[in-house]
Amino acid sequence: MLAWFSNDITTCWLLNTPLWVLFLLFGRCSAYGKQIENCATLQGVWYNQLGSQLILSGHKHGTLEGEYRTSVEVEIGDAGHSHSIVVGTAPKSPGAAFGFSVVWSHGRSTTIWTGQCVVCLGGHEKLLTTWLLHSQASSCDDKWKSNRIGRDIFTRYEQKPGPRKEKDTHVPERPSNYSSSSDKSMKPLVKLSNLPESWEPLLRESTDTRWKKYDSHGFYRNFAKRKPNRLSSAGKERHPQHRPAAAMKSATPPCKLEGTWYNELGSEVILKQDNAGIIKGEYRTAVEQSPGAAGNTHSLVHGIGNFHEPNSTFGFHVVWRNGESVTGFVGQCHSTCALEQMDTLEMRWILWQSIDKCQDHWRSTLYGVNTFTRYEQAAGPRKAENVHVPNRAGEDIKPIEPISASCCHGASFLSLLFILLLVAL
Repeated sequence: MLAWFSNDITTCWLLNTPLWVLFLLFGRCSAYGKQIENCATLQGVWYNQLGSQLILSGHKHGTLEGEYRTSVEVEIGDAGHSHSIVVGTAPKSPGAAFGFSVVWSHGRSTTIWTGQCVVCLGGHEKLLTTWLLHSQASSCDDKWKSNRIGRDIFTRYEQKPGPRKEKDTHVPERPSNYSSSSDKSMKPLVKLSNLPESWEPLLRESTDTRWKKYDSHGFYRNFAKRKPNRLSSAGKERHPQHRPAAAMKSATPPCKLEGTWYNELGSEVILKQDNAGIIKGEYRTAVEQSPGAAGNTHSLVHGIGNFHEPNSTFGFHVVWRNGESVTGFVGQCHSTCALEQMDTLEMRWILWQSIDKCQDHWRSTLYGVNTFTRYEQAAGPRKAENVHVPNRAGEDIKPIEPISASCCHGASFLSLLFILLLVAL
């Protein structure tokens, strides 16, 4: 009999445990089982404390898809003219970390969320999240003022009024005299013909650009009432608009995300982006908080951003160790940084570490800054060298164990057995 109990006892340390401790353990395991049951899926409609609506349509191949209707915006028009799509990384298991990105107004800004589904007091599912918003910076020198950080708590029930899909309202409430024609939006994130069927309709706005031009930063300029230039032949040669196309060089050439990038810590990220703006790739980190925190191999990248648009914002996520933590990166690809005029990814990141209860939300997030370049800045793991994790020479690595309630089942059985023995006595 004791031999039969030995496996559970060695892992759950239940043998010779006082009865009151077993009662507490039984209660905790019951709560854990409820959390697993309630957070089994993120599908459905969620609302945050500001009145924004998040609709998650499902998980496909470990990804999140959906729609976001924000009830707030920094400046009128920043959220665009319709809802925005959600692209993210789904939790590996109930209660594991996840992340998602939303691109606003065709790349003028991007927000990333990292978080976790937790059952809080009252038995309500809550998505505890931290967000990081990056607004478009016209140059690398302006990046200091382009970021905001905060946290959201999403619930299944409405916490505050806001735009709703079922009411055909998709943007924050704006003044009655607001006109979208005055909004300096960028070119569309993707062409409607390139959208996956499950995401249509992505945009509900006019694409009429007959009287519009783009400046060097990709913003619309309205030339409808502008008189044509009257230049002399000499002036035409000096004016860039009148030079032959072959002799012209874009003031802000497209900064392509595709390829291999390295940050100042030695980490390597390999990115690919399709015409729809979806970002995929591989991440090999050179650092980790504790030995083994990054997992046993490289991690996958998933995100979204404008395709080959100068200075457009974008975001992506990386899940570590089967969902024990997740990092969200947000920033811009600059093609004219520093004296070398080289491509750089100026990024901010937030790292979400899994927590056990709602009260621990305050200690869930780390924040930092990275600059990625095309050249190596420090040594680190490399795909070409078949090295995928940080250097752990001489360190003991704790094996990855899937989330399981088996220990709790053993505890529940022993608790019941002790109760029966107590009644019999």
